[in-house]
Amino acid sequence: MVEYIRNQAKKAKESARKIRWVNCVVFLLPILFISCFKSNEIYFDIASQAVRSSSLKGIRQLYIENDSIPEAFLISWEGSNNSVPDFVDFNSINEAYHINKGQKKIDNSKFKLMPFSKYTIERMQGDVGPYYLYIWTDGNGKVFKASREN
Repeated sequence: MVEYIRNQAKKAKESARKIRWVNCVVFLLPILFISCFKSNEIYFDIASQAVRSSSLKGIRQLYIENDSIPEAFLISWEGSNNSVPDFVDFNSINEAYHINKGQKKIDNSKFKLMPFSKYTIERMQGDVGPYYLYIWTDGNGKVFKASREN
């Protein structure tokens, strides 16, 4: 009888251990699934002339480098952490973004891409690796082509 009780207690402990393990898996799977959407992937919407996030994560910073001449921009969000937009409109950049051209801060209304140029846009934020996007401008400095391939 004592042996039977010991076996039943042992089985109960094993069952409790399995239940804890299943609960951990059930809890962690949604977290892992949600974290997949926290990438730095971006794309360029040519119609609206805007860089857009492919996830719901707002764009805090973009580094834009002209591959044709030595020119670079750093666009950084300085507004509220609760309202970071998931796009940067090149026609009218939100005033909560600060723009540096090289080491000099410029007014958002002065932001303009050079005509007939190729740019590399880099988005790097959080613990996810950087994401690169390539754009080409026409004679007016408007983006006419965008690619994830160099």
